[in-house]
Amino acid sequence: MTNIVDQNKKLLRQGYGTATTDWMGDPVSFTAALDFTDLPQGDVFIAIQNDNASGLPENDKILYIPIIIK
Repeated sequence: MTNIVDQNKKLLRQGYGTATTDWMGDPVSFTAALDFTDLPQGDVFIAIQNDNASGLPENDKILYIPIIIK
């Protein structure tokens, strides 16, 4: 998943990414479309999360990329 979250990690906009290379590789290239329309100005994060089929919390991976909406 590729989401936009606020500084408190509250979901502002939900999105999905699609792998463009072998998903078993490391690193995996992907594409995603994010809609920034009508989001509040200020500091937010793009949150990229792995697809954790196991459901086990220890397999969750999230990367937060800080951005500023102006």
